[in-house]
Amino acid sequence: MDSLVLGAQPYGRPIGNRLPVALLSAYLIIGTILEERKLVVEYGDIYRTYQRQVPMLLPWKW
Repeated sequence: MDSLVLGAQPYGRPIGNRLPVALLSAYLIIGTILEERKLVVEYGDIYRTYQRQVPMLLPWKW
């Protein structure tokens, strides 16, 4: 059974799969940043207020 966590290596798999995981993680973070910039342009101050209240990747307060 494969792990549900992206990049987890429960059975001692070789480290060769770390590059795709790193690339996908970078894609997610960069894509999120670019999307937020686009939303700021589209919605302006309303979205900036939302950004101050809600974290970028995990949208809830601890």
